[in-house]
Order: sequence, then C-alpha cells, then structure tokens
Amino acid sequence: MNSRMDSKLNRLRAVLAAVFIAFTVFSVFFAAAEAGHDCSGDDCPICFVIQLAEQNVKLLSLALCAAGVSLARHCFASKISFKNSYQTSFNNSLISLKTRLNN
Repeated sequence: MNSRMDSKLNRLRAVLAAVFIAFTVFSVFFAAAEAGHDCSGDDCPICFVIQLAEQNVKLLSLALCAAGVSLARHCFASKISFKNSYQTSFNNSLISLKTRLNN
C-alpha cells in the first residue's frame, strides 16, 4: 500500500514539474515572439500579457531555487543519517561493546 502511494505521489510530482516547465517555456517563447509588436498605447493587452509572463517566470524561478535548496538539504541530511546508522549498526560487536560472555 505504501509503495502504491509513493508511486502516485511521484507521478503527481512529475506532472507538476512538467506543467511548470511547459508554462515557463511557453511564457518565454511568447515574450520573445511578441517583443517587437506594434504597441497600441497604455492599455496594450499584449504588453500586459508579456509583463504577466515575465512575472510568472521570475516567480517560478524563485520556486525552483527554493526546491533545489530543499532537495540539497534533504540529500545532505539523508547522507548524514545513513552514515550514522551505518557506523552504529556494523561497528558494534561483543568486544567493542565490552560484553562479558559467561558459559
């Protein structure tokens, strides 16, 4: 049951990451394609959409940086945890624990 939930969670994460990447790519391409448009003045709808796309790209890049920092922290913590559990589980012997064996 736990494996099934993990696979669903991983699938959800992959879909979410794909949506973020697609949104970012389409926003950048739209801004690049419409950069030289004929502006109609203050209330130009194309300029408004370009500004929204730029803001969304900045926001998503900030979220991506935060996710990267979180992932690095998680990997570092799990590496330390694995190192400590490895030392405690394999380095213990009866002699190192100074256990007296009586017959």
